Amino acid sequence: MKKAILISAFLSFLSATIACGQIIRSAIAPDYPPFSMVRPDGTVDGFSVDLLEAAAKAMGRSVSFKAAPWEQITTELANNEIDVLPVAGLTKERQAVYDFTAPYIVQYGAIFVRADCTDIQSLSDLPGKRVVVVKGGTAEEYMMRKKLSDNLISTTTSREAFQLLATGQADAVIAQKLAGVSLLNEMGITNIWTVGPPNEELREPFCFAVIKGRKGLLDLLNDGLAQVYADGTYQQIYRKWMTNIRYDALMSKIIVVGGDRNYPPYEFLNEQGVPDGFTADLIQAIEKAMGLSIQLRLDVWSNVVSGLRTGSLDAVVDMTRTSERAEYFDFSTPHLTTYAAVYSGPNSPAYRSISSLNNRRVAVRAASINEKILQESAPEAFPVCVESEVAALELLARGEVAFALVHRPASDWIIKNGKLKGLRVEQDDLYRLKPGFSVQKGNDELIQMFEEGLRRVKENGEYDRLRKKWLSIEQVHLWHIIKPYLYWGLVSLLLLTLLTALWIHALKKQVQKKTASLRESEERFEIAASAGKIGIWDWDIVNDRLMWDGRMRTLCGVAPEQFGGTVYDWKKSLHPEDKEKAEQALKNALSGKTEFNTNYRIIRPDGETRHIRAFGKVIRDSAGKPLRMIGTNHDITTRKQMEQELLARNNELERFNRASVGRELRMIELKNEINELCHLLGRKAPYLSHRSVNMPEETIQ
Repeated sequence: MKKAILISAFLSFLSATIACGQIIRSAIAPDYPPFSMVRPDGTVDGFSVDLLEAAAKAMGRSVSFKAAPWEQITTELANNEIDVLPVAGLTKERQAVYDFTAPYIVQYGAIFVRADCTDIQSLSDLPGKRVVVVKGGTAEEYMMRKKLSDNLISTTTSREAFQLLATGQADAVIAQKLAGVSLLNEMGITNIWTVGPPNEELREPFCFAVIKGRKGLLDLLNDGLAQVYADGTYQQIYRKWMTNIRYDALMSKIIVVGGDRNYPPYEFLNEQGVPDGFTADLIQAIEKAMGLSIQLRLDVWSNVVSGLRTGSLDAVVDMTRTSERAEYFDFSTPHLTTYAAVYSGPNSPAYRSISSLNNRRVAVRAASINEKILQESAPEAFPVCVESEVAALELLARGEVAFALVHRPASDWIIKNGKLKGLRVEQDDLYRLKPGFSVQKGNDELIQMFEEGLRRVKENGEYDRLRKKWLSIEQVHLWHIIKPYLYWGLVSLLLLTLLTALWIHALKKQVQKKTASLRESEERFEIAASAGKIGIWDWDIVNDRLMWDGRMRTLCGVAPEQFGGTVYDWKKSLHPEDKEKAEQALKNALSGKTEFNTNYRIIRPDGETRHIRAFGKVIRDSAGKPLRMIGTNHDITTRKQMEQELLARNNELERFNRASVGRELRMIELKNEINELCHLLGRKAPYLSHRSVNMPEETIQ
């Protein structure tokens, strides 16, 4: 009997040792590009494959992969034949079975139809149609839950689904848009398109998934993701796989972009009724640079905003971001700078400040930022809402309104070219506006396309050429200042002006260079913040301004009104016993001795103690002086509690051993518990004989 118990204990120990190994077993669906695929030589590849390998490597682990149909690999995960799925959509149904890491990207489902299809434009058109989905996938779960089709066809792979659609054996396929477009390109199928705007109901955050209860492995993967976000590895992998593929979904359709029909010199209808102006030419330049088909449709501004909201327009060419608009729209990097300005006319009263507009008739473009500024800054003014800046200035010139709240320098262009007399700017520093392209919320592919298009036309010099062609009016004010002096022969002033222009140009170049460098870090910050379960912080070292996102404040138990916004907020949260260690780690990172990579405890305002894993990266100037530091915090309290439980079990085992050698059965049970905890913590199990219970210090710390 005793011999049998010892053999059983040995087998349990051997099994636990294997489970605590350094290789994480994973599996992918072979036809889900760009996330997962199998190369002709049999090797696996893809965005999610590279990301899982990078996260594991950051934690000192490696990954083995196999490829099999989705239904098979989910079964193997449930049976513990593999450890993790690198591509798993987070849904309510799956949360009952799997545990998920923080999302690393968000995708949207799409309806795929043949090019000759005219009767399917949205999900509401699917009843009665033959709709194909991948068996066990999120699209199948959604279609069955919503009961959108009574003729649902399930296939083993996405490739089979698109083959059925292409050959006329089905009417539609529901799949993730990016993966579907990429697979169609690989298969060489050209008669299938997507229809309808991005659908929030088919929104799918992609995560790594483990079977329910494997907290140790889940924490390890989350820590690995946090590191690849912080050190820039995520952005490198993203660019490798996503830069070109995201635009393929836009290549086969006409993109309808809206703009104001009377907003010179940016966009307007010329004498032939054709769209013209800076942004009209910019659209054509982007269209050429990206190989797309873009149609610019100009209308009254209020109709343009409404058209984007309802989906009759894919994008708007120059809309300024506001908190209200951000609820419905996403925005690109701005490509213009304008200013909200107050203009007066020949019969206007004296202007002293924005409050001078109260109790006066003020012309303003309807549905514009200026209308909101007028409501907030001069609530007692009488707004006269018109279709365009041109109409507002014409009313002012005729004396029908006291003032006009419009955009500058567009208004200067209108006044000069429209020969409007007696108009002058009174104040042009009310609000700086930086409009860019806007799209419906969630249309990531289109907003990224405009970002890439802007980058290309700036690199090839077309952007600067168009600015010189259309926006030289912006320099007219400087010319009017210099011109009177030129008549008196003050050549020295001209030379001084030229030298100043050269100096400003040099400064702009330096600012652009530093802005590009900081933008790289900001992109990492936004991607990491979107994950939702990782606290993000950003410290402006020079000005001692500390920013915490909502997750950071939640981790530290600090309400927004309690947060002072300096590094003192972090220091006062540190546990007294860990304060010196944490501050020394920060000093070492700032001096360049080490990276900021440490563990410490914090005490929340409610008295609760939490264990934190922190990573940070210092951004320096050309001389090596630290300017900024960004990083991530991850709550590892659960992990620390498991380590303490492991230590307690070991101490209990030692007490049993000292008390009696006859309690071997309980000892074996304790050893099995220790091995299982090692497995959850991702550590190597110690060697435990039936007599010795001594454990290496690194195992229990």
